[in-house]
Amino acid sequence: MKRKDIMLRRLDELLLPLGYEHITTPGINGFFKVYPDYVDLFTLGFYMRLDIVDIIFSRRSFPEVAVLYNQIFEKTRYHSWAWRSKKIAITPTIVDRETEKKGVGNYPQNLFSANYCKWLGLDTEEALFDFCDWIAFHLENEESEFSKHYKTLPSVLEKMDELDAKGIFWGDSNLGILPWGSGAYLSGLIISKLCNDLNFLEKYERIEAYLSKDENEEWLPYFEKLKEILERVEPRYNV
Repeated sequence: MKRKDIMLRRLDELLLPLGYEHITTPGINGFFKVYPDYVDLFTLGFYMRLDIVDIIFSRRSFPEVAVLYNQIFEKTRYHSWAWRSKKIAITPTIVDRETEKKGVGNYPQNLFSANYCKWLGLDTEEALFDFCDWIAFHLENEESEFSKHYKTLPSVLEKMDELDAKGIFWGDSNLGILPWGSGAYLSGLIISKLCNDLNFLEKYERIEAYLSKDENEEWLPYFEKLKEILERVEPRYNV
């Protein structure tokens, strides 16, 4: 049995009773769990010819953002950006960049830890079961500082404003908090509108000017779609 099949079968046994569900987006191996105000996700990556398993924690979706974001990209070439489940939109809204930059662990020389996002040495069923057991323990018992801090959209907006003050893009691959590259401009505006951000118009005009440049014109159709969506969005928070 392949490494992927062994792990997913074992994780089913461990995580489904705890309330986790499969991410059903094609090509994505992972699980999510729904909480009252957000959805937490983690993903796994497997390779045909490499002795490596990727694991990325600290992806969080706010469904009120995800459902609007998905509407921008469904039925387009970026439709794979619209993660989904049978019940709700679960496209990641925020990501812990520090988690994505973690190094490579080698089992059994290294103890399982969230300090690594890639693992070598998982070449027996026993090792894979040990890894899966640790994943379940970590998810339920070792909450990261990122997870503790960003439990609400206003806390995400606060981080976006901090990045703005430093001239850093919300989706910066090293320091940003929003995923999806240039898609972060769009999700950021959704967050701003939902939070009744006093600086929403400034953000909107700045992004409209940026996406109107010739080198960014491929994003204009998606921005136009977002404009239609934002017209019917009512703020849910006051910051």
